[in-house]
Amino acid sequence: MKLFLAALISSFALSAFAAPAITGNYKAKKLISAWSITKEECKTENGRWDSLESYCLIKVEDTASIKKEGKNYRLHVTTTGANYHSCEFDGPAVLTKPDTLVSTIKTEAYNFDSGRPEKTICKVTASFQGSKGMQISTNLKCQGFCGANTWLDVTGMKKVK
Repeated sequence: MKLFLAALISSFALSAFAAPAITGNYKAKKLISAWSITKEECKTENGRWDSLESYCLIKVEDTASIKKEGKNYRLHVTTTGANYHSCEFDGPAVLTKPDTLVSTIKTEAYNFDSGRPEKTICKVTASFQGSKGMQISTNLKCQGFCGANTWLDVTGMKKVK
């Protein structure tokens, strides 16, 4: 009986401490190209002007936040792509493995073969990779959350303290 109680308490203690480890804010820095700004604006934004191609390279941050909601979670991801186009996704998420959080949302996507929108499922996965941080990946059905030249997929997100 003592062994059973010890195992039960140990199991409860591990699950109680394992869940909050993934909650918090994450970010990843990257360079984007901005063709829509001038050389002078590029300097103001602390960018680097590419004279050969005539565009600005600017540092931006992609962000994600994970919050506990009852037994599950809420995943919020914001990314920035070329010319400051952005993606923003927010949805409920479920921990499917100790290192994988999945959010699925019903949405519509344009079907290029039929020429019509169709109902589909956007699936966003947050994979935790220990010291390498977190990676966000999608099933490519999530472009309705994005502007041109950008996507939700991000690698190398680090937890912000």
